[in-house]
Amino acid sequence: MTPTRPLRYLTAAALLLWLLAGCSGGAEGRKAAMGTVKASMLVQSEEAKPEWFRGIEIPEGTDAYALTNIVTEGNIKSTFYPEYKSHFVEGIKGIENRPPYYWMIYMWNEATEKWEPLPVASDFFSIKDGHTFAWHYTDTSKSGPVPLLAP
Repeated sequence: MTPTRPLRYLTAAALLLWLLAGCSGGAEGRKAAMGTVKASMLVQSEEAKPEWFRGIEIPEGTDAYALTNIVTEGNIKSTFYPEYKSHFVEGIKGIENRPPYYWMIYMWNEATEKWEPLPVASDFFSIKDGHTFAWHYTDTSKSGPVPLLAP
């Protein structure tokens, strides 16, 4: 063995120990670094009583589709379209789309104090702390203000 070979082994062993130390017990550190946020969601249709789910604590980076799955406890019917990398929601809590009625998702705009359609598919919208969403079963053939409860 050359004198540099033990040094390489020692360096490799130290690096391995450092990596392992970062992984064992590091879940707490990663969880703390990841953080959580709180969001609220309204599910409203003409066929059922509106339901508020307020202050739901979720990991940072959760998208609006995942939040929908959480608040509905998986009672959501959807089709995933790989070409769009997103879901099309076909039903929530047993109420399914029947043209011209479809489930639409909105977000509360604090500045204007109005509901606005989500600008992207719910799968692509990363939730920030304090966001408020609403799924509304609505007649898409009509235009006008969104008849949703205010937060």
